[in-house]
Amino acid sequence: MPPLETDCREQDVVYWAFAGVDDYGESQVSAPIDLKVRLELKQRVMRTEKGDEVTVDATMVTNQVILEGSIVFIGTTADFSGTATELSEIKEVLAYSEIPDIKNRNVRRRAGLVAHHDEIPEVV
Repeated sequence: MPPLETDCREQDVVYWAFAGVDDYGESQVSAPIDLKVRLELKQRVMRTEKGDEVTVDATMVTNQVILEGSIVFIGTTADFSGTATELSEIKEVLAYSEIPDIKNRNVRRRAGLVAHHDEIPEVV
């Protein structure tokens, strides 16, 4: 049986990785990439990197590191045109966790997503 981290990742998302903040305190992101993930659209409580408990609207299991503050769109880059309707479906990564298996061979990477109410930050 394949490890959970690589199994059942059938949904497409567009991922803009958090790249920092500019001189005015506004977030910046890197160029978008397509990822295969497993999404669960269910509220749950997760912990941020700082240890704060937050409620997230969805969780995303992936095979790569996801940075808090990043932006996610459910679909592919070909599907994304930047219309107001699509912008309402954009999610922000609020929490991220990594859990290794007992033998420390595989790592389960889970990101907690919440609704993002602004436009996509500046791409650098």
